[in-house]
Amino acid sequence: MIPGLSTDGQNRVSRLCRAPLTKGETHDRDRRRGTLHDAAGRADPYRDGGRAQGARLRCRGRRRLRVQEVKAIAGQAEYALGSVHAITADGAVVIASATGSQLAAYVWDAPSVILVAGTQKLVPSPEAARERVVEHSLKLEDVRAQAAYGQRSYIGKLLEIRQEQPGRIHLVLIRRNVGF
Repeated sequence: MIPGLSTDGQNRVSRLCRAPLTKGETHDRDRRRGTLHDAAGRADPYRDGGRAQGARLRCRGRRRLRVQEVKAIAGQAEYALGSVHAITADGAVVIASATGSQLAAYVWDAPSVILVAGTQKLVPSPEAARERVVEHSLKLEDVRAQAAYGQRSYIGKLLEIRQEQPGRIHLVLIRRNVGF
């Protein structure tokens, strides 16, 4: 079971997500607009000029960085910030990804992980979580990906986190519908 806390205020969500970050630390976050944008009710608080430096921002402007170099920089993040697609009744979180680029940080790379989810993502079982991902989240993400990139989305990887070392993963549950 992943421990968490819940809130319904937009400013509180933003504060809860930023609280562990200290000036100068590096974080990696899920770049898609969705839960985090909806939850904070405004633009992403972690973009240019924030308290912490985004790993992807460190890569911006560098010419000819190879994929492995980008992965190495992203893998140095002290924090990962993202969202989940489902939360089971027994506390497991389920995250789907086409490429899996954000999953390494959630699974192992980042010493601290902050995951945000709306209450509509609560489901009774692992089977219901997988069904929600395929029948609900994928359909909405596919529309978003087509508009943003001109290509379809797909589920390439499906991560289920059932348990973690105490204090490493923090789940912020928002008492309203946000994200996919």
